[in-house]
Amino acid sequence: MTSRTGNKAFTLIEVLVASVILFAGLGAVLKAYSTAVIALDSAADVLTSTAWLRDKAAVMELQGNDGGGLMSGSGRVQLDGRDYQWEVDARDQAITPDLKLQSVIIRITRSTSGTPHFLQAEWALFQDPPTPTPK
Repeated sequence: MTSRTGNKAFTLIEVLVASVILFAGLGAVLKAYSTAVIALDSAADVLTSTAWLRDKAAVMELQGNDGGGLMSGSGRVQLDGRDYQWEVDARDQAITPDLKLQSVIIRITRSTSGTPHFLQAEWALFQDPPTPTPK
């Protein structure tokens, strides 16, 4: 804009409007960054929990297939510097005198700072009756 003296310069109003637009844009970028960091933390938590849950389920399934009794219980575990609580609920149910159903539920929870994360795995195993040994 040309002033009365003929100098080309920005007026105070133009500078203020440009500043408001600049700071609004920076605020939106910072909000998006903050949301991305929270989502990344949540995704890392889910990946860690899922890996632990898969390992625990595999161990318990092997115990069940070996004829060992599945144990219910609970505890705490630290994974990648984060504290989790876990719980196993294992139940045996006799279908017939020789056939037994084992149902297992494993839960892992993290409830520190922010939204609690909760994962659960469930499965059932039929334990085959023992094969008779020839005499």
